[in-house]
Amino acid sequence: MKKIFSLFAAVLFAGSLLATEVTFTKDDFSGQGTANTGSQVSATKDGVTFTYSKGYCADESLRCYAHGAMSITATATITTINFTTTGGKTGGLDSEVTVNATSYSIADLPSQARLTEIKVTLGEGGTTPGSDSTTIDPQPGNDSILTMTCAEARTAALSVSGNNVEYNNGATYQVQGYVTEIAYAYSEQYHNMSFWMADAVDGGKILEAYKCTIDSEINAPKVGDLVKVTGKLTKYNTTPEFAAGCTCVIVEPATSPVEPQHDYASIEELIADSLPAGTTDVTVTFVNAKITGFYLNSSQQKKGIYIDKQTSDNKDLEIYFSKSGVEVPAEWEIEGFVSGTITGKWDFFSRDSQWELVPTTANWTWAELTYSAVPSAVDNAAVAAPVTKLIRNGQVIILRDGIEYNMLGAEVK
Repeated sequence: MKKIFSLFAAVLFAGSLLATEVTFTKDDFSGQGTANTGSQVSATKDGVTFTYSKGYCADESLRCYAHGAMSITATATITTINFTTTGGKTGGLDSEVTVNATSYSIADLPSQARLTEIKVTLGEGGTTPGSDSTTIDPQPGNDSILTMTCAEARTAALSVSGNNVEYNNGATYQVQGYVTEIAYAYSEQYHNMSFWMADAVDGGKILEAYKCTIDSEINAPKVGDLVKVTGKLTKYNTTPEFAAGCTCVIVEPATSPVEPQHDYASIEELIADSLPAGTTDVTVTFVNAKITGFYLNSSQQKKGIYIDKQTSDNKDLEIYFSKSGVEVPAEWEIEGFVSGTITGKWDFFSRDSQWELVPTTANWTWAELTYSAVPSAVDNAAVAAPVTKLIRNGQVIILRDGIEYNMLGAEVK
């Protein structure tokens, strides 16, 4: 008899792990939120967390005002969610939603919902009532994370019904692939960057990792690196992407240096290409570019020069270099001329509505450019005309009309 009872108890215990219901009522949000406008409300019970960005706990219900974001996460698979509403305010929510993932989210609730009860049913591995709540750890190796190829993730992201709607109710996915293009360079201010990835090194722009969180620039992936990205899949217009806040680890760095993605023989050619802000590995060669002004920082130090793409007095491009202790040489003057080759990041300084090129070559200084008070032997007309740039023994050679010139404008004999 004891054995039969023990077996019966074991079956009951196993059943408790296979399906657990966690129910939230308005009392779980008591005192939270802001009437009429709403503010974030959140509660955690038995390993399940419910959060709404524009809520208010009223006398009769939890009011979820229109155009807020809802998130429900759990330490185990959520099989279904049941919403009970009052006063005819459903917010467009179905009374029962099938999830089969560890999280569920709505980016934009179309209308107000007045919730009296939210019942979350957990599947296999569900927590038992009274257990400590935990958060999902979206790191490689977590069993709750699903894996896809870049191509599969692209198809999944493009299948959602609208902008910023998360695929599979916000389930977390991990995709391994090669970085094929930097969409926006690493930001020291926001500690993120955007890049495209594909299943092959030369696979093109298959899936974008948008505003991917990177702790420091030294860990920022480069073109050719094999990476693993973890996050939620969505789309913006026709762009399939990991949503902002995804994370990335470099699995294997690129085996060889990647050639600059964009190489230009003149400033005019560079500007005409209309590159997006944040493009990296941009190389441009210019001869007799006219200095039309200087950029001064708050300490009145010369940190940049404005140059014209031809011979006028426009500020077509700023060369900006902020490194401490490195300033534009004192002898450089407005209406002087500079020549040289720069590799850097192409960016847009919104405050001054100014396009700029920021040198990124190691140990770069202004001495990399050649300055002259008057145009050198290659006159302005020659610069404006089609030329061919050559690299010979590490030196830049300009070929025009069958004649070779060095960067000082002197003919090469």
